[in-house]
Amino acid sequence: MSKMRLREATVADIPRLAEIWSIAFSTDPFYDAIFPRRNEFFDDYRNMWTTKLHKRFLQVGEQYIVVETDIIDTSGRSRAEVTGWASWKRMGSSKTAQKISEDGECVLKGVERKLFDLEETLIHPLLRFLRRYPGDRFADPDELGKFSKEYTLFLDGYWTGDIEEHWHLKMLAVDPKWQRNGIGQMLVQWGLEKAQKEGVIAGLEASEAGLPLYVKWGFVEIDRYPMLDGKVIFPILVWRPNNGEVVGKSG
Repeated sequence: MSKMRLREATVADIPRLAEIWSIAFSTDPFYDAIFPRRNEFFDDYRNMWTTKLHKRFLQVGEQYIVVETDIIDTSGRSRAEVTGWASWKRMGSSKTAQKISEDGECVLKGVERKLFDLEETLIHPLLRFLRRYPGDRFADPDELGKFSKEYTLFLDGYWTGDIEEHWHLKMLAVDPKWQRNGIGQMLVQWGLEKAQKEGVIAGLEASEAGLPLYVKWGFVEIDRYPMLDGKVIFPILVWRPNNGEVVGKSG
């Protein structure tokens, strides 16, 4: 059995995180809708996620966790490889939530953010011009734009009131070659331990495919949110510490 361990992600991990995300959802119906040509233009698609994750990584309060696995190569030597990752964010307006966000901020992150903004505004547009292709040729711009608006409205209006204070699982992906090895559970457990310690819930929006696993890990479906004219429906799930009751917005 390969040795696995959790650790915080670093900026150097981002290309690997983007690669895992790109391949983990290669057949997902939701991504079929907004990125229908992602497998045709896979390098562009993976590069988009590298840029997007770099930007998200530098956001205040979002915490990235990876599972690192020791792999034995053909020569018998061991090397460590990231085989799964997740991002968690402490949501809410309480002093506890604000302190967790502030504790995740540092001077290095601020400098990195400025460098990233410079790269985004000057370097990437120039590269796209020189290569003579649009940066989003793998996407359906209408569906992507529609989803972006709908999801922003959802986030602004849903996780409020008695479910505002919570740990939110923003993203989770496991390399398909390493699925069914407990990696996803390790990444989920990291956030649940934070929630348990504080006595707050954990929450997420799942895919239909991921729903059974989250239920297995102790989450309960409290609602469903349709998007893209009902073509995609996201189950909304919560995990509650000490079996406390949580009711969905439509419940």
